[in-house]
Amino acid sequence: MRNIKYALPLCLALLLSGCRTGAEERPQQPPPVTEPPVTEPPAPPVVPDEPETPVQGAAIIYDTDFGLDVDDVGALAMLHVLADRGEATLLGVVSNVSDPYSPAAIDVINTYYGRPDIPVGLAEGGYYAEAYPYWRDPSPRYIKDLAETFPHDTSTNSAGVPTAVAVYREVLAAQPDRSVTVVSVGFMQNMSALLASGPDVFSPLDGSALVRQKVKKLVIMGGAHPGSSKDLYLAGGREMDASFAKRVLETWPTQTVFNTGEVCGSVTNGQTLAATTPEDNPVRASYTMFFGREGRGRTSWDLCSVLYSVRGLSGPEGRYFDTLTDEHLMLSREGISRWVAPGNDRHVRLTRTMDRRVLQRLLEDFITAEPVGK
Repeated sequence: MRNIKYALPLCLALLLSGCRTGAEERPQQPPPVTEPPVTEPPAPPVVPDEPETPVQGAAIIYDTDFGLDVDDVGALAMLHVLADRGEATLLGVVSNVSDPYSPAAIDVINTYYGRPDIPVGLAEGGYYAEAYPYWRDPSPRYIKDLAETFPHDTSTNSAGVPTAVAVYREVLAAQPDRSVTVVSVGFMQNMSALLASGPDVFSPLDGSALVRQKVKKLVIMGGAHPGSSKDLYLAGGREMDASFAKRVLETWPTQTVFNTGEVCGSVTNGQTLAATTPEDNPVRASYTMFFGREGRGRTSWDLCSVLYSVRGLSGPEGRYFDTLTDEHLMLSREGISRWVAPGNDRHVRLTRTMDRRVLQRLLEDFITAEPVGK
């Protein structure tokens, strides 16, 4: 320690006097410095926002022809009840009809069940700009009455509503990989447009890649077995052709499960809504407006799609469905569908195993349940 004490001042003095200690003399001018080439910083990766609400249970996007039939309303109510029980999270709802009252009517149901902020999107293209059950008499445009009667905060001007594709892309980009189930209970132009979409502010992926990365499975209400020339959602009905459904059936990159019309064609629901729910219940009002009187039930095609999408083949009440994978579904340009062998790993067909009456009671209990907190 003593040697260090006297050495430090000596070294300092030597440095101040400019003397050398045997090392080479420092150059008068520093060597030239070569600047690295200037490059633009890489663009930051697109990082989706974290979901505001943690997902519980099945993560669902509901794609519906809200207005053409009324079981769409029952199915949406059922999704909310399952969400109340922690079995599902409703991430978004998109209308596959272009009626400007459809998003508002959807928001009526969402608001009644305490979820007014769920994203709602509207189909582009102008198909079914007035959505009503044109195939029956009476054919009320009940979604207009619903939107004009019950509380909601969604515009009935289509320019003030996000497109269905924008809602799809924003919602999907924010979810974990392979986590979302898409429930399709209507026409397929939204999904077709999603597949054809390009990168945007929500994701650098094109639509097909985004679906492949984020979607777990697609559940379609449709695909009559063994085939049909009159399958509404495949053929397109009176205002569109089969091209949208054909693109989805042939290029959708995840597993597709078909709830064909015959699976729940004998199951009806809604007949007890008037007797068991209050008058301010918009689900009850929808069924009453649809039929023109209370106490009528409607076939529960869409409700069965929701049940499978959330709970799968079975639940606490027993086994609801089985699956068949021995065929795949083909669709012609003319809208003629047929199931053909062999099967593949993409197309799955549901069959019902639960007794019709037992399943009917189960579904009725869902749609007559009051929202949590009411």
